[in-house]
Amino acid sequence: MRNYNPNSANTLLVETLEEEEFRVLRDVCLSNTQSITATDAVIGDDEFSLKIRLITNFKHLDLFWKLNFKESEQNSTAIDGEIIFLEIDNTNEVIKKYDFQKFRFYNKKFNSIISLNNDFFGNVKISYRAIAANAAIANNVLTLHSGCLNIQGKYVALTGDSGAGKSTIFNLLDSTFDGTLIWEDFGFINVENAHLINPNEIFNQIKYRTLETMLPLFKDLENINTEFFDVDNAFYSERRLMINFSDVRKTIQNSNVLRPKVLDALVIITNNLELPFSITKVSAAKALKIFSKPIFSKAHQEQIKYANGSLVLDDKLSQLHNEKFLELFNTIKHLIILNNNYTPINPNTILDLINEN
Repeated sequence: MRNYNPNSANTLLVETLEEEEFRVLRDVCLSNTQSITATDAVIGDDEFSLKIRLITNFKHLDLFWKLNFKESEQNSTAIDGEIIFLEIDNTNEVIKKYDFQKFRFYNKKFNSIISLNNDFFGNVKISYRAIAANAAIANNVLTLHSGCLNIQGKYVALTGDSGAGKSTIFNLLDSTFDGTLIWEDFGFINVENAHLINPNEIFNQIKYRTLETMLPLFKDLENINTEFFDVDNAFYSERRLMINFSDVRKTIQNSNVLRPKVLDALVIITNNLELPFSITKVSAAKALKIFSKPIFSKAHQEQIKYANGSLVLDDKLSQLHNEKFLELFNTIKHLIILNNNYTPINPNTILDLINEN
């Protein structure tokens, strides 16, 4: 793949640019690129939603976006943020001074990320979480990178770095206790009362997230290098361990049957091989300390610049971000740290902790 660095497949290294510099860069990118499409996606539900725009000339990224998110039908609704992923000639004098192979560039005014000549769709997915997080926090809503289930009447979210074991443990709980899906990868949560807000894209996430269903969609598209499908390629390695979620998994998407949805438990998953297997309830302060550090998953690089739950790219929001999560954690009944250490887990152990008074 063009200019694709397998070593940074999981990273979102971001440089923040001042408004005028970002404006110039954005204008140059958009005026020197052919075949641009712009698709607006609505993420959220009736309680809270955001409208995020993807601007790209990569056909497969545009397809990925349309498959995974509900397109907005309201052209008059304001854009809450935008993601710009383009293939462009790097010889332009304005662009030459930026290292787009290493960084994505962000500006708070636009709530926008620009990335050039990087067509790895996982970075688009991470970018939309970043854009959503920066827009949502202003509304006293936080983004949560997690899976969320209703298990025996309890709402449980599992979060952790990529590779920590979220999908595996999520699927174990779901299949063992016949859970009901609230969201599979990403959702919103109200800080004041821990109410869950559906991300509104879970149907397609379930259907199209796995490697088996993504590859056929890409094979017939133009400009895709054949090495994209090689088993030694980083893309293949990234996706091959994913749980093959079922199309018939029960969901309550857009349903009022089980409302109000209040998060009963948050399980923060780590897989630190240097520590023994452990699962324990912790205080809000302890949970936040572990939750906000990206070093507990050996699958992640240390330089990654986001916490397990939410991405906040503006340094000035960092303190507010931590304060909001601490407020939220003080509201959630059960905070659990699980260091799985790749040890087989009895799902009843998790549920027993949640059911404790």
